[in-house]
Amino acid sequence: MNTLELEIARRRKGKTRRDMASAIGKCLNAYAKKETGKTPFTDEEKLALAAELEQKQVTVKIKAGEGGRAFGSVSSKEIAAACKEQHNIEIDKKKIQLAENLKNFGAYEVGIKLHPQVTAKLTVKVAES
Repeated sequence: MNTLELEIARRRKGKTRRDMASAIGKCLNAYAKKETGKTPFTDEEKLALAAELEQKQVTVKIKAGEGGRAFGSVSSKEIAAACKEQHNIEIDKKKIQLAENLKNFGAYEVGIKLHPQVTAKLTVKVAES
């Protein structure tokens, strides 16, 4: 058992699953800081990423149905894949904030929650393939 597993086991005693998830996250951040000498992302890095994302535009192509209408929709998974492919920026699909899937052609502003206090706006253009 390594030190990370011991720390998780020590924090587990008498906790709920939500408390454990929080404790495991803290352990992983502490472990990453110990191994690399810094936390995975600092607040300044998150703000820099937010500023970079707001200048970018991602184009997602979908099929057109009858009368030039969109056939299907664009989900957060497809937006994350397009962002990785076009700009080499990896975004977790769970961080992309969509009220509902994008079902029409055009440009949309999509929120990306990088941190509880940092939300970036990414322009997503839905085009016909």
